[in-house]
Amino acid sequence: MNAQASSEAWHWHAKRKQIDAELAHYHAVLQQNQATMTSDVLDAEGFPRADLDIPTIRYARSQIQRLRNDRREADDRLATLLVHALPPHTQTPQAVVAAQRDGIRARPMAVRSVAPDSPAARAGLEAGDELVRWGPWDPISSEHMAALPTTVKEGEPIPILVRRTLVDGRTIDVAMDLTPATWDGRGLLGCHLVAL
Repeated sequence: MNAQASSEAWHWHAKRKQIDAELAHYHAVLQQNQATMTSDVLDAEGFPRADLDIPTIRYARSQIQRLRNDRREADDRLATLLVHALPPHTQTPQAVVAAQRDGIRARPMAVRSVAPDSPAARAGLEAGDELVRWGPWDPISSEHMAALPTTVKEGEPIPILVRRTLVDGRTIDVAMDLTPATWDGRGLLGCHLVAL
């Protein structure tokens, strides 16, 4: 990774961490006020509930919405930067042998974006991560894309291994359990996977 790309990646990574901290703060504000992004602030007759601090709740909700958009932009920028700035990953001989054994023409998969406060974000998945293992598939490749939904069951952890490139250009493998769950967004994961 060249110096300019490294600097840019670091900027967006730091920005994303700051956004996540702000999101956590405003979610805590909602929790303190016994509210969510979708809970009702009006009573049965359509009047503002007297037991709620409605201006605080509305402000926190608007900030969360703004921060989610900012987080999405940061994820997209970082993902684009990593895809264009990083050298292509060379598969290990073991991965190539395993792919050939399974009759798979392996194309690696990567995480394009991760929604804030999603199950994927809580598991530690980050935009730019390259998938190495997903549940039963080791290595996982684009050929498994159509079958991925069969591994996604609410409340059942999926063991995954990702290869992450650090800002200094080094790569590390990170193991985690991704537990599908309902959340404020679409689906049960909250991440966008793409073939490289």
